[in-house]
Amino acid sequence: MQVKKGLKYSCEPDRFLYGMCEEFEGSLDKGADPFVTIDLIDRLGAKSMRIWMHHKRLLQREGDTDVLIWKQDVFSRYRKYVEDLTKRGIRIVAMNHNYVFPKSFAGNRDSVAEMPVPGTQTYFDEMNMIAAAYEMMARAFPEIEYWECGNEVNMNSYLAKPGFSQSGVKNAEYDARYCYTNLEKAEIAADICYYSTLGVKRGNPNAFVVFPAPTPYRGYAEMAEFYEFAYRAIESGKFPRGLPADTDPDHYFQVQCYHAYNFGGDPKILRDGAEMIVRVMQRHGDGGKKIFITEFGYHDSDFVKTRGMTKEDADALQASFFPTDFAAFRSCPNIETVFVFRLYDWIAGPGIEIDFGLFTSPSSPHGIVPKAKGLKLYHMINGENADETVLREYQKQ
Repeated sequence: MQVKKGLKYSCEPDRFLYGMCEEFEGSLDKGADPFVTIDLIDRLGAKSMRIWMHHKRLLQREGDTDVLIWKQDVFSRYRKYVEDLTKRGIRIVAMNHNYVFPKSFAGNRDSVAEMPVPGTQTYFDEMNMIAAAYEMMARAFPEIEYWECGNEVNMNSYLAKPGFSQSGVKNAEYDARYCYTNLEKAEIAADICYYSTLGVKRGNPNAFVVFPAPTPYRGYAEMAEFYEFAYRAIESGKFPRGLPADTDPDHYFQVQCYHAYNFGGDPKILRDGAEMIVRVMQRHGDGGKKIFITEFGYHDSDFVKTRGMTKEDADALQASFFPTDFAAFRSCPNIETVFVFRLYDWIAGPGIEIDFGLFTSPSSPHGIVPKAKGLKLYHMINGENADETVLREYQKQ
């Protein structure tokens, strides 16, 4: 495999430190306009954006075959989004965690979590489909340099056995019938990375694969162990499954990645977590790779529930954490970009995701209004005296 070298020791945190997460389509309030989203990110001054670019959203199987074809209307929309971001000089990390399944797959085809059982023909069919999808993506979107090939892969809700979606098993639970162990998940992630890199490099030799971010929902030690499992799989000489053995981690992924949630606001947790991850990388000769934090942020209702605060006061306190948080990230020289999750609040939605925003929901009565977290990030990027009115273009009177 030909993999472009040069990513090691090439971090540019001063240029790319501040990134943003937001969807263009899917899990967000219907009042959101993708081009307003892009404009707001530009106004904030963020130089990177992580976009949700699911295979299942843009691609489909042709008839009863495993040949992939574009959903032309969706493809056309995403071409415009990517072109606008590129025109504004905003670097893109495209993330997919919703794979197209081959015709041999007997599980829930709409599932985000399910993955065929390793060693089965369906599993190899799926890995080859992942490679084919990434080849199409990378060729059709040459502006995109980075492809994150999964999301929170240490959680059942993003990586589980066929049948999990109908099982009633919660994310934090384990049931051998429906759940993979963390070791099994890490090994599957290694395969996904390798086949993704095959596809990306065929489509665009100048693009790179980003490790699918695990998340510290059970702490950073568990997340570090997940990396340990993945590196040991690569070094074992037994991976990638279905292809000749390859023990070079550069052939699996070229950028390391994780999520860095820290709802208590203690920057030491972020600093210690980063050091823990880098130590694993160093033990396996991979310590020079740069790291993307593809999700980081706070949700207002956390402090409403745990500290009895109003949402406005919670937002303000969480905003005050940003300077020390980003100082902690800067203390790890491997970290190049931290993607803040997310741009908007929602009026309504599932779970805790409704109030992570830097801005109010586009569907709110007053439109898109910068919150305390949004204003703090804006001034961190642009200086304390930067004019805040540029953030109020879409606010209603």
